[in-house]
Amino acid sequence: KDPANYFRPMMARIVLATCLLLRLSSVAAQVPRGFARPAAASGGAQPAAPEAGVTNAKLGMAGLQQLAKDPASIQKVMASLMEDPDAVAEAKKMMQDPSFQREMEKIAGPMKQAMRQFAGAQGAQAGAQNAQLGMAALSRAMQDPSNLAAALKAMEDPATVAEVRKMLANPSFAAMMGQQVGSAKELLKGLGGDQNEALASRMRGLADWMNKQDEQQQLRDMLN
Repeated sequence: KDPANYFRPMMARIVLATCLLLRLSSVAAQVPRGFARPAAASGGAQPAAPEAGVTNAKLGMAGLQQLAKDPASIQKVMASLMEDPDAVAEAKKMMQDPSFQREMEKIAGPMKQAMRQFAGAQGAQAGAQNAQLGMAALSRAMQDPSNLAAALKAMEDPATVAEVRKMLANPSFAAMMGQQVGSAKELLKGLGGDQNEALASRMRGLADWMNKQDEQQQLRDMLN
């Protein structure tokens, strides 16, 4: 069995889940489904609308940090998004955008580490051999950006979509995602400080890019 074919559905599941998670990060301050906007310290008032850019990215990560304290919340929110056709369609649209693919390439290294941990967890259940096979295919897949297109195509398969839902319902996956999104420092635990700052900068850049997409869409909605 071709290892690439073995791993491609798994990559599709992880890519889609990652897109949904990054989407949550970029709009956490805008109260997407499943999120409660954090109240200000005084009087429980709602915070002022954030400025575009780093502020939005920081607010988004803060929202994810709150979710990370309760892995079941991440599981519930992501499962809810998976049931939302609009959210899935938006994730697919993001995957097709060349500029998004370029941003994803920038964080390919940290994503490899996160996926390696998930693949290892899966391997603990299915056997070390499967984990090694999956990691070998993962290494090749991440070196070829065109595999995003393959992952997107795989998402057209109802069986793969069902596997995504199954993955999101897995408590161990929810716990792993909670650990990964708690902070950029936790995501790169064990790596150098310079790399931590580099990832934080890249994650802010990715969130900023998605914020700009939101602003452009809002402008188009106003003009239509």
